[in-house]
Amino acid sequence: MFTGLVEAVGTVLDISMQEEGYSFVRIKSPLGPQLQHNQSVAHQGICLSVSKTSKENTPEEHGLTLLEETKKRTNFADWRRGSKLNLERALPVSGRWEGHIVQGHVDTVADCVKISREGRDRIYTFSLKEASPFLIEKGSVALNGISLTVFGIQENIFSVALIPHSFQHTHFLHMKKGDRVNVEFDMVGKYIVQTLAKRIK
Repeated sequence: MFTGLVEAVGTVLDISMQEEGYSFVRIKSPLGPQLQHNQSVAHQGICLSVSKTSKENTPEEHGLTLLEETKKRTNFADWRRGSKLNLERALPVSGRWEGHIVQGHVDTVADCVKISREGRDRIYTFSLKEASPFLIEKGSVALNGISLTVFGIQENIFSVALIPHSFQHTHFLHMKKGDRVNVEFDMVGKYIVQTLAKRIK
């Protein structure tokens, strides 16, 4: 489990194809020296296992192996050498919940259609392929692994606001109109909608 509070921003060093369609990604980040083999880390909101650590590479580097299913469901196709990735290690049992429950299981991808300012805050507006019952006004959503509050919902359009600290310390600092983000809807909301749908049937 994760909380949607980004610990560090990593940089993609290299992406290579492996056997059977797997993709191997090398990443440099401040978390590198602290990571262990098979440790779960959210990369852009995707829960991935560390397959190589800094002990096997240079300091501050770690590696990932992505399966086809993961690549199809996420914005992995947009990753390039130099891409910035939000990183968060899994929450320890004794940790504090300060965001919301994030599994690292991406539901869909959304397109950034507008970026604006409101005082010191940045407002990002996104478009989904279709309206989602899991989005509610003032509800939670994880975008590229960041726990954010939803507002301004209009069919398949919604917005989120980033305070200056979140803007400066996540990949949103580099986001442009047209970029795609990984979306994970609130887990509690998904269970409620699914349960009600079964009862109605």
